[in-house]
Amino acid sequence: MSRGGFGGFEEFEGFRSLVGPWSMYARSFNGQGEGRPVVLVHGVVVAGRYMMPTARVLARHRPVYVPDLPGFGRSRGPKKPLDIPELAGALAGWMTAAGLEKADLVGHSFGCQTVSGVAARWPGRVGRLALLSPIGDPDNRSLPDHVWRWVRDCRREPLSVWGSYAGGFLRFGPRRAIGTLRHSTRDEMEVRLSSIETPTLVVRGDLDTIVGHSWAEKTASLLPNGRLAVMPGAPHNVNYKTPRALSRILLPFLDGET
Repeated sequence: MSRGGFGGFEEFEGFRSLVGPWSMYARSFNGQGEGRPVVLVHGVVVAGRYMMPTARVLARHRPVYVPDLPGFGRSRGPKKPLDIPELAGALAGWMTAAGLEKADLVGHSFGCQTVSGVAARWPGRVGRLALLSPIGDPDNRSLPDHVWRWVRDCRREPLSVWGSYAGGFLRFGPRRAIGTLRHSTRDEMEVRLSSIETPTLVVRGDLDTIVGHSWAEKTASLLPNGRLAVMPGAPHNVNYKTPRALSRILLPFLDGET
């Protein structure tokens, strides 16, 4: 394990786990948190790095882990982009390798498709589930439209998030990025939501141009134990721009208080 700092974030330990043929990198936080661990799962192109603001806040209350999925960030992966079932399998395999028999899973954007895949296939591994800014609207499967919505949303994000996108894109590469986005637009998340009995919180920022309110409502309604929370004044990256406000919503839910 290697210790590291991250621009003022809580101290964390970076470690690698062998998951099948891939070496996956993850961060664990040395906070004062107790109870069931929380795993934060990133979106497309970017990696666990941009989940760190929320991880820092949650680590004061819970053990927190932030993995990079295979092919993202510091994790190694195949040349071809993995599809959603493959990424869900890799995440479940990483949990086993990291010694996490059961955890609360928090996915953001594309990460919602991955964590919902784990909850649907291995429900016993997931305590509670949170879907932040979940993409996957079956009425919006156009790749160009996704890109345009992303460009519009970026105008409402902190400038630093542009750096995360740019750095992730350079490491990820255009072919892998486009291939992963195609997997995302083809994924029928709406089909598996009805099979997920895990208590689930759906969170959407009311300024999000990527995830419409109607899809966020539908996501929550398709889940047998789903509920929706809307964050005023928040864009798509609620985990990055508004981590404290987000944590005030997440923690009571993860603790079973709401």
